[in-house]
Amino acid sequence: MFNLEPMTLHQFRSLSEDVQRRIIQQNGVFLLGRTGVGITAKLYQLNGFYVEMFWDEKMAEVVHLVSFDDPAKLENYFHLVLVSELQALLRL
Repeated sequence: MFNLEPMTLHQFRSLSEDVQRRIIQQNGVFLLGRTGVGITAKLYQLNGFYVEMFWDEKMAEVVHLVSFDDPAKLENYFHLVLVSELQALLRL
């Protein structure tokens, strides 16, 4: 288990992909997932940046990680957010 001090995106990117994957699986906050043909993308948040973890269903393994801090890149996930659920939370 990784005990992390807050890590910057630059520091995260300097790590091997295997270490990045383990950090995300153990410390990342899962936000949303989306599925394509044979690939599942899972979006995580960690220390103010985001990581997409791409899982190949046929190979049953993570095949790619994409890390970013530009909120515009979250656009692929916007259609998955249920506005009615957000409105209900805001009323609490």
